[in-house]
Amino acid sequence: MTDSAARSYTAALLPGVGALPSGPNAWLNRLRADALERANALAVPTTRDEDWRFTDLSPLYKMAYQPADAPAEPPREAIERLFVPEAGNRLVYVDGHHVPEMSVVGEDGVSVGTIADGMRVAAGLLEGHLSGIVGFEADAFVAVNTAFLQHGAVLHAPRDCRVARPVHVLFVSTQPERASYPRVLVIADRGAELTVIEDYVSLVQGAYFVNGVTEIEVGESASVRHVRVQRESDQAFHIATCGV
Repeated sequence: MTDSAARSYTAALLPGVGALPSGPNAWLNRLRADALERANALAVPTTRDEDWRFTDLSPLYKMAYQPADAPAEPPREAIERLFVPEAGNRLVYVDGHHVPEMSVVGEDGVSVGTIADGMRVAAGLLEGHLSGIVGFEADAFVAVNTAFLQHGAVLHAPRDCRVARPVHVLFVSTQPERASYPRVLVIADRGAELTVIEDYVSLVQGAYFVNGVTEIEVGESASVRHVRVQRESDQAFHIATCGV
């Protein structure tokens, strides 16, 4: 794959960014715009890149996957059987879109919500952390994820909060030939403790693309147990970037 072809593929992922609404927070709009500009300048990796020399992504590059305009509506029981019963808080996303009626938040003292929720009640907290741990300057996949930033999850355990039950963040893919861009931000203030289960599940018949970024900020004497579970089909293209 030539460098020009690798850049062309990155650009082919981005047309849907223009359909995302601008929010009232100028810094978030600027962050997405900067990421979009950087994504257009970067090439997706190939086996000629040192970090990817043993991973052939050429099957992924045969199709420019676009985000779903709206989530599909699988039978509720198909989603409910995926729940972790021990979880005290749960966020559910289907095809990259938050599904509030299947989510449970506000228990155990931890703040759990979407990026949109966080922008309404704690914009300063998000501005100080979002994209501050995992940068997009040198990574095309992170840059594309940040350009599509909209429906992510924010988990905040305040100082000395000991969250007894895990937080379950469930991402379900149901549509073939579609992309989703999960973003998870976990903040544990000084002395806090929590467990996060980040869960990816497929109900898809066919190929699809998940490009996820997780950022975890752990304060002094704090503890975060992070578990990533992938229950996906053999035809899934899953790129996961995590920074602590």
